[in-house]
Amino acid sequence: MFDRIVSSHNLIPRLTDTDFWRLPIGLGLRNQQIGSDIRASSPVGVFGLKGSGKTNALLQLIVSALTRGIRVVVIDRQDHGEKYLGLLPYLECLAVDDYALAVTLLLIHTKMLERTRACVRHDVDNVDDLPKSKKESVHTEPILIVIDGVEAISSQFQAAVSELMSDPLLSSLNIFVAFSVAEPWKSTSREARRNMGDVLALKPPLSPDDVTEMFPDRPAEVSYAKAGLAYEAAGFGLYQSIDGNTRGVEISDTGASDLPAILASFRVPQPEHWDVIRSEVDWRW
Repeated sequence: MFDRIVSSHNLIPRLTDTDFWRLPIGLGLRNQQIGSDIRASSPVGVFGLKGSGKTNALLQLIVSALTRGIRVVVIDRQDHGEKYLGLLPYLECLAVDDYALAVTLLLIHTKMLERTRACVRHDVDNVDDLPKSKKESVHTEPILIVIDGVEAISSQFQAAVSELMSDPLLSSLNIFVAFSVAEPWKSTSREARRNMGDVLALKPPLSPDDVTEMFPDRPAEVSYAKAGLAYEAAGFGLYQSIDGNTRGVEISDTGASDLPAILASFRVPQPEHWDVIRSEVDWRW
């Protein structure tokens, strides 16, 4: 029943899909694309133990975003950006150590401040409502911030990252967040959990008690029987939309090294980078 291979080619946003903000992350049991309306469901959380496929899920979300023309920032303190090297030409920046993280957070907050000031001056609630000339001068293109391994963030930055994940105004600024974490109830603030958008829980499943602790304002109805999924391999899980709809999902097993060729085949442009930030200690290029 589940003997199939999911490729990123199957998950590229289709040209017939007029919803710009919908980013596929996996395939459902009937081979339908399952993903997030990133504008309505940010931040998107990916949960699972080591080896369950969290980074693969984030990689697919990144590929989906890039093919939509969304700019991507990656923070990876867990594996020092190893799996993201092939995508480096397509990323705005890659932060792999504390210094890089500090600079990246500063860049992000600078973008937030610029866009907030523009909205206040023009008395609008969303950057999309700004005059065209102002959009071009402020650069209001959408940005997806991907945090791989929240639990690996150093303690001095945990509060800043949690604040970023729980900021209710980010979406109105065309800034969105996706993250992975192994133990979300320990690594994210209660406010961040309260403001959670879509959730992907990869095998092995979380218990109802875990779900209740993670999301105190949601019913703990994450059930594999309800989703029609009973498979133990990595890469399978449950996708719970912000509206509470729960579905079984399989994420792509396309290797990170193959993703640049897929992006090139879809003629995804390489952006003018903010900066590629890397540690002189961790990187020897």
